[in-house]
This record gives sequence, structure tokens and C-alpha cells, in this order.
Amino acid sequence: MEIHLDKVLTGLGLTMEQFIDLCILLGCDYAPKIKGIGPKRALEFIKKYGSIEKIIKCIDKQKYIVPEPFPYEKIREMFKSPEIKPVEECDLTFKEPDEEGLVQFLCKEKGFSEERIRGGIAKLKASKQKSGQSRITSFFTTIPADKEKSPAKKTTKVVKKEAASKKGVPAKNQKAVKKEPASNLKRKREEEDDKKKGKKLKSKDD
Repeated sequence: MEIHLDKVLTGLGLTMEQFIDLCILLGCDYAPKIKGIGPKRALEFIKKYGSIEKIIKCIDKQKYIVPEPFPYEKIREMFKSPEIKPVEECDLTFKEPDEEGLVQFLCKEKGFSEERIRGGIAKLKASKQKSGQSRITSFFTTIPADKEKSPAKKTTKVVKKEAASKKGVPAKNQKAVKKEPASNLKRKREEEDDKKKGKKLKSKDD
């Protein structure tokens, strides 16, 4: 997706100067926002009043809190005429931040909030003291290859077979013992009794 500045300005109905003021009201790296003014209200105020100067003059200071300091005029100039130095002329070396030098340049010369700048420097120093990037192996627990393996959990089928055998129910692939009907057992007992009686009678006759 391509964004064309001229089409954005036409769509919003703003001049370039008003668009810069809108960007400052929405918040940028150079100053905090006016508390209570969001994107919708910022566009509404820019269209109604035309500039940050008139907005600050007309808004309710109790409802919309203007930060102190709020160097919107210097910020506006930085957007219009940014100080750009060719990369070829830059000799970049990463060292410990020069706190007082940064405060002198950003706060004394450029009008930034000293509290905000010193807070940012403190965060920068803290981040440099943290350890480097973690190795992927640090997220996992390693187990030696020769460590005795714990016995595997019994499967559901094995558990069911063991439970069935305890209850006397034949498991699959095992032949069930066929039980005879009660009537057959009774008849066999009677036949055995008759045989015993016959033997007794025969012994008496002898």
C-alpha cells in the first residue's frame, strides 16, 4: 500500500502546516501529548482553530492539561527543516551514554523535558546490563541418553484385560471354559447314587 502526502492532505482537508500541528498533538518523539486530546479531538480542534497556538488559547485548561514544557514551536521547525547529516560523515561507535552531554543537547539546546531524557537514559543503561540473547536449549530440560527409562504406562487394553481376568471374565484371544447345565450335573449325581445303591444290594445278596 502506498501513501501519498498530497492525497492525505486533500482527504483530511488540511494544509501542510496544519498537518504538522496535528502530528504534534497526536504525540511524537519530541514532546508528550496534551492530556485529554485524542486523534478525533485533535483533528476537530485543528480544523476549528487552525493551529496549536489558538487551540491552547481557547481550550479548557482544567479539562485538557498542556504539558510543561511543550516546545511545539521548535518541534514544528524540526519537522519543517530537519537537521540531516549524511551517513558517510557519521562515525558511529557504541559507548556508555554521555548523560550530561545528552541533557545539555536535548534539554538545554532543544527544549526537551529533562525528567523524560534522564528516565530514557536510565532505561538504556539498564538494558545494556542485561544478559545477551538466550540459547534455545535454555528453554528445555535435557535428559542424559543413558538414564534408565521409566516403565511405560499400561495401555487401556492391558488394563481392561487385567481387570477382566480378576473378575473371572475371559479376555479376548483366550478360550473360555464351557460350563455344563445344572440339569446335567443333577442327572450325573443321581446316576452315581444309583450305582452306589446297586453295589450295596449286590454285596448283601452275596
